[in-house]
Amino acid sequence: CRSYSDYTCDQLENSNYNVYFYFPDETENYLGQSNSLSSCGNIANNYAYTKNLSQNRDWGYICCLITKDSSCAEKHR
Repeated sequence: CRSYSDYTCDQLENSNYNVYFYFPDETENYLGQSNSLSSCGNIANNYAYTKNLSQNRDWGYICCLITKDSSCAEKHR
């Protein structure tokens, strides 16, 4: 984690994130906030499932690290 972030792996896992989902046509959809990095991924995967995209891997997501200074200090997956 330290090789690509200013934060430790523990800090990244236990931080808050804005969750953005990207449809295959690259349309962005804001899904809300998560309270951990793994939860962010779960939110995106569950959303893909509800949209019948779970078998289609052309969708994507970004977890934007929330800090006191930014709503997207770092992007993670």
